[in-house]
Amino acid sequence: MHRPFYITSKNFLSPEQCRALIEDAKSHAEAMEGGVYGEPEKYDDLGNSDTMTVDKETRSCKVFSMDWFVHATVYDFIWKHIQLINRVWNFDLSHFSDGQVIEYNKGDFFKPHADQGFMMNTLVLERKLSITIQLNSREEFEGGRLTINGEGTDMELGDLVVFPSILVHEVEEVSDGTRYAFVGWVDGAPWR
Repeated sequence: MHRPFYITSKNFLSPEQCRALIEDAKSHAEAMEGGVYGEPEKYDDLGNSDTMTVDKETRSCKVFSMDWFVHATVYDFIWKHIQLINRVWNFDLSHFSDGQVIEYNKGDFFKPHADQGFMMNTLVLERKLSITIQLNSREEFEGGRLTINGEGTDMELGDLVVFPSILVHEVEEVSDGTRYAFVGWVDGAPWR
């Protein structure tokens, strides 16, 4: 059986829900410089974020962290939907991690990468599924397309895309305006 690279749920969130997520993220979380933080083998103390450096050649954006406890309703809604989508891949999933609202301004991007290899908060879980929700209209920005395994997703306002975290994906450079997206990850037991 052929399994798709990704699954899109059109109009997953309403325009009002998308605006509320952007506004809430910007009012309750301090923007962090978005980047890939160093290479783990170069650091003796991975728990000390002061020693990590941002790799702006790989990723440029602003990141607003979203706390699961504060946004439980949103996470519960997404988690129920993910459990249905996971019937396609049948991954061993345990929970939905905290997510982020990402702001990509003109010139921002995220070069090809896979989410599964990123450092996690625990040694017993791995990222299994990656989630992106487009939070603003395509008329508000140019460029910034999410591609998965080289295939463009052409997301519209409120669309959700789910894909295995081991797949290579990127956000192409935003050439004009600002793109907002919610991103999150679903964790599970280590791959077998």
